[in-house]
Amino acid sequence: MFVFVTYFYLLICLLILFYTIGYIFYQRYDHHREERVVKNYKHMILEQQQAIVQGTYMKRDYRKPLLKELKKTKQLIAFEKALHQLDNENVSISAYLTQIEPVIKKLVTHYQEYDLMEKAYLARFIANYAKDSWQDPLIYRTLVSYLDHASIYLRENVLMATYQQSDPKWIIKVYQYLSENELFHHPKLIQDGLLSYPYDSEALIDELWKERQTFHEPIVLGMIGFITYQSDRYKHIFYDMLKEKQINLEVKIRLMRYFEKHHHPKVESLLISMVSDSQEPIRIIAVYVLRTYPSEKAIATLKKALTDASWYVRKNASQSLLAMHVSKSELLDVLTGHDRYAKEMLRYHIEEEEEGGMLA
Repeated sequence: MFVFVTYFYLLICLLILFYTIGYIFYQRYDHHREERVVKNYKHMILEQQQAIVQGTYMKRDYRKPLLKELKKTKQLIAFEKALHQLDNENVSISAYLTQIEPVIKKLVTHYQEYDLMEKAYLARFIANYAKDSWQDPLIYRTLVSYLDHASIYLRENVLMATYQQSDPKWIIKVYQYLSENELFHHPKLIQDGLLSYPYDSEALIDELWKERQTFHEPIVLGMIGFITYQSDRYKHIFYDMLKEKQINLEVKIRLMRYFEKHHHPKVESLLISMVSDSQEPIRIIAVYVLRTYPSEKAIATLKKALTDASWYVRKNASQSLLAMHVSKSELLDVLTGHDRYAKEMLRYHIEEEEEGGMLA
């Protein structure tokens, strides 16, 4: 019995060994095969690009076999690698990409029957190469249909693809779909995605803002972040919103951060009043944003904020005072005062700044 078990164990070990060796050889073979396919695609793309530049249109008998190949995800991966390599070699392929738009239209329809990961890959592929090349509404209408039962990865890739076409309505449609179905998409992803929009960002902002009531909060937060980076035209709109009593906390914080980057004189008094707000997050952001409004009243408010019960408020207040380049003599009343927490926080940041200056 012992001998039988020993031989059986050795057999299992040998099978595992053979499987591992076989898998290694298969991987090497597959890698070399893919390299050959990528090389063939590069040659084919360059040949077609040259013909197009010379004034010849791409023939239908080229598009048809290309479509047949790209229906296989493995071939699409190799095709994208070829495009990526040509891009890295600074080879212009814009004319070629424009000419294969009919292939992409059919491909995006065909991939409707594929699983989520394959749809997500195609959406990312379109996001990478759509700019100025693939603008047909059918492509984006079909991509929006991918959102039914989509994973967050697929949703993000569909969004990234819609950001690469010039018509804001497709971005709006995706946002409305996410809102109607209560699908959370992180505000940072919304913001960063919008920042990748390669066309007229001001026009996009205006179109999105008109429809903001149809979007749920995470999308609106991302939009405000995007507007903060891209536009100073919303000072009056955001100021009026900031004055509203019933405004959501997260929205309020985003609006306050807007005025750190885009100075508006009327906001200073509003920020000063917010330093004594009952909500700690409001006080934390208010004392931080006040650093960009260096008036005597703001300095006095920040000094008072050094006595706040919140450690984060005191920290931001001391950093804001130093960012305003308030001199030590102006801070003597705090440094020699009776509030131990205020003195310690301010002294710590003064010493930190002095040490940083010495190291520099």
